[in-house]
Amino acid sequence: MSVEHVYRRKSALESQWQHIQEHIESTDYLEHSQLNVLIEAAESAFDEVEERTGDLRRTDQQNPTDDQLSRVYRPVIRQLDSTQRRLRDLQQAILYIEVNQYQQESYTERLSYVNGVCEEISNQFEFSVSFLPVVWDGYAAFDIQREDFYAIHVPRDSSPIPGGPIIAHEFGHIVSDFLDTSSLHDFRDELQEFLEEWPEKRRFLVENTWRIWFDEFLCDACGLLTFGPAYLIALTERLYHRDPYNIPKQQVYEHPPNALRYEFVRELGERSLPDPLYARTSHSRQAFESHLDYTVSTPPAEYDSWFSENLLNTIEGIVRFKLNSDFDSLCSNLLDDSLSTPPTSQKYRYESNIELLNT
Repeated sequence: MSVEHVYRRKSALESQWQHIQEHIESTDYLEHSQLNVLIEAAESAFDEVEERTGDLRRTDQQNPTDDQLSRVYRPVIRQLDSTQRRLRDLQQAILYIEVNQYQQESYTERLSYVNGVCEEISNQFEFSVSFLPVVWDGYAAFDIQREDFYAIHVPRDSSPIPGGPIIAHEFGHIVSDFLDTSSLHDFRDELQEFLEEWPEKRRFLVENTWRIWFDEFLCDACGLLTFGPAYLIALTERLYHRDPYNIPKQQVYEHPPNALRYEFVRELGERSLPDPLYARTSHSRQAFESHLDYTVSTPPAEYDSWFSENLLNTIEGIVRFKLNSDFDSLCSNLLDDSLSTPPTSQKYRYESNIELLNT
C-alpha cells in the first residue's frame, strides 16, 4: 500500500496553514478574539497529524503486512480529514470578518442596526454570543463557531428597519443550537403520537419533515414573542409566493407551507398580543388572506392532515420557557401614546413596531 499521497496531503495542508497564519498576523482587523479558538483547534489538529503520520512512517519502515499498515493508515486519513475541516472553518471565519470589514464604509448604519437588534434579542434569551453582521443575498444565520460566534446575513437594502423583525427569526436558529435534550423531549413525544395518525409508508417522510419544520416554527415563535406585532407584519410580507399550500409528497421540504406558517404566527399573535395591537395588524392579515384566496381556489386535500396543533403548541412552549421576556412590557409601551422614549432594552424592537404599525 503506497502512503506517499498521505505525506503529500500533509505537506499541502501545512503550506495552507502557514499561509493562513501569515495572513492573520499581517492583517490588523483579523486580530479578532473569536478566531483564537479556531486557531487553537487547527494547531491541535496539526499536532495530531504529526503524531499519526509519525506512526505511519515508523510502521511503513518495518515491512508491515497490509493489515498492520491499515491499522495506522486509517487513523491518519481521518485526522487529515479533520484537519482540513478545521482549516475550512477558520477560513470561513476569516472570510466573514473580511466581508464585514470591507462593508463597514458602505453599510455602516445597516451593520450597526443588525448588531443592535441581535444584542437586544440575545438579552431576551440570556445568551452570550458574538455576532458578525454581513450584507448578503438574504436573511440567514451561519454558525461560524456553534454556540459562540455567528454571522448574521441581511439583504442589501437602503433602509434597515422594515426587515428588522426577520432578524429575530434567524436568531431563532441560534436558540435551537442551545436547546438541550430535555427541551426536545415533549416535542418528540408529540411527534410520535402524530405519526400514529399516518399510514406506515408515509411516516418516515412526515417524521423527517416535522423534525426540520421544528426549527422554522421555533424561529417564527421567537420572532413573534420578541418583536411583537412587527414580526407578524414583516413575516407576512415575505410569504407572498405561489403555491402557499405546498406540502411534501416524496421528499422533505425545508420550510413549512407559507399558509401554515402564517396561520401559526397569526394564531400566536391573536393569543399573545393585546387586542388593540393585534387589530393594528389587520391590513397585513387581510391582504395575505386575499393572496391565499386568489392564489389557490382549494387547498390540497392532504393539507390539513399535516397540521398539528399539539406540535405547534409544544414548540411555542419551548420558546416561552427559554425566554426571559419583556414581551408584555414592550406591548404596553407600544400602546402608551405618551411614551416619547422607549427603554434602551427595547429601542430597536419599539422603533420597528412604530414604523411598521404606522405604515
